[in-house]
Amino acid sequence: MVNEYSDGAPPLPPPGGYRGASRLARGSAPTDAAGRHDDTTTAVETATLDRPRRRPHWLGWLALGGALCFGLALAVLALIDRGDLVFTVTAAAAQALVLAAIIAALITPRARRLGAVALGIALLGNMATVGGAAALRAPDAAVLAADQTPEEQRWAEYPGVEDFTAEEILAQPSLETERAATESLFTDIRDALSDEFGYTWTQVADEQLRPERNGHGGESMLVDAQFGAWRTNEPIHDLTRKREVYNAIDGVLAEHGMPGLLPLNEAGGTVPDTSLENMYGSADPEEQAVWEWATWSWASPSQYYAVITDLSRDESGSFRAAAEAQRTDPGDPLEGLTLQSRSRPLLAEADVDAFTERMSEY
Repeated sequence: MVNEYSDGAPPLPPPGGYRGASRLARGSAPTDAAGRHDDTTTAVETATLDRPRRRPHWLGWLALGGALCFGLALAVLALIDRGDLVFTVTAAAAQALVLAAIIAALITPRARRLGAVALGIALLGNMATVGGAAALRAPDAAVLAADQTPEEQRWAEYPGVEDFTAEEILAQPSLETERAATESLFTDIRDALSDEFGYTWTQVADEQLRPERNGHGGESMLVDAQFGAWRTNEPIHDLTRKREVYNAIDGVLAEHGMPGLLPLNEAGGTVPDTSLENMYGSADPEEQAVWEWATWSWASPSQYYAVITDLSRDESGSFRAAAEAQRTDPGDPLEGLTLQSRSRPLLAEADVDAFTERMSEY
């Protein structure tokens, strides 16, 4: 129906305004034949353009900045042939802080995008990846000693770890305590998955201990520990079953006071596809040959990993070849769910007295 008072008036603009309204806003408002401003169009432009932009949460910037700085610092240490400083308590503590910031950003809606970018950076620049590369070019100990002063040689025999007092080291869990905690956790996870899905298990790796660097060019009395790894004898190929397995593990972690698993193979577009393909077989989790999830806690010096290897999605055959090369026993399963851990740095209970005595000299 036509309004009797609307004769001669221009038609109302369509919802959302006319195309090109944003360009009009950059100039002056249009005018009619008498030189008066067309208030209708101006109102539409204002409603279209004045949309508030939400700034990213500061947690996102904190996580991104921390990941960048930490990764750059590790890279510099590797380039100057000081890979011994990568595996220190200070570096481990810094990495834990970066990971905590990333987790906080990922669970904060406005910080989630930057947190995902930070996670991608952390996957590439961490103690494991950079430290492994640095170890390949670590300087010979005899060469270092020849260039050291007597005082430097004395500190190279420091039994502790730089920036940590003897009291702080003795207050943390011992090697034996952490070994028992890991064995208890893995036993409960294996039992839960066996009860729910009928899985059976094989231990595919024994415990490995490596001296921790002391931050002064030598080795401390503490050790970096990788406790025994376990793998299901049955493969896991179904995508739904994979998620069900991780949910079951989360339930056991909650009973042990641990946070849930974080997927490392789902980068959300923050890591180049080529990197994801090299690490997991594809950028798409549904096509990946490996799913890698992890968890850690402030109350524990350990990091726990649950890795599902699915060779039915290994089109290139590279993951099968790698699994066969790493297998120590021909009877061990090549694929399935693997439970593994890494702890640093730990002091054995049998070394407490000797550690205390030697630390008193410093």
